[in-house]
Amino acid sequence: MAKSNANTSASAIQTNSVELDSFVSLRDLGYKQARVSGILESQAKYAMDKIPNFPFEKMEKKYRDELSQGYQLRYSEMYPNTEYAIIDGNYLPVSELSEESKDAKLEKVTIGIDYIMSFSTQQWGSFRTSKDPQLAKLWVRFNPRRIAFSDYCTRRIGDLVTKAKSLIAESEGKSQNRTATKAFGDYVSESFETFKTRCKTAHIQRGDVTANTKLLDEAIAAFNAVWLKG
Repeated sequence: MAKSNANTSASAIQTNSVELDSFVSLRDLGYKQARVSGILESQAKYAMDKIPNFPFEKMEKKYRDELSQGYQLRYSEMYPNTEYAIIDGNYLPVSELSEESKDAKLEKVTIGIDYIMSFSTQQWGSFRTSKDPQLAKLWVRFNPRRIAFSDYCTRRIGDLVTKAKSLIAESEGKSQNRTATKAFGDYVSESFETFKTRCKTAHIQRGDVTANTKLLDEAIAAFNAVWLKG
């Protein structure tokens, strides 16, 4: 038979006691939303510092597994261990049994996400076609929870990736803006040289009467008289 106890000890992790998922007003919501956004930013920066090539390359298994251990702690808080009675091989929550059934001498186990995820992928998959009916029923009863947890981990990693990419894009955007501002004087000079070349070509090659090189030179000189004072 599979393991009968889901209780797994975990290292204590400090969490902030402030409730961020309940609100008394829109002002309170705004504060808590901004606070969570700042926390996620710090988390993304930490991931970028600790995980090679994050967020642009596929995360190595060892880093994903370590993150998943943390996600598992949180998931077990949201979905605590539940006591089940095994009746005819089926896993039934004790809380849903009649009082008469609760008093009966039944085989009982406590199962949560720690227990469900304690099996390797290969081992867990083998339960589906096991000749042991209880293992097969274990798979049927808890495989949806295992899939749900896997999806939960994927979404949480996705949160980190999205935030990290956003921070990088924001940083690159600021850098590009600074560069453009510093180089604007060069841009003006290069533009005037382009004007002169095109004006001369239009006048000589196409006979464009609007391509007056003399007036252009005077206009540029007038512009520079003011511009170069800066």
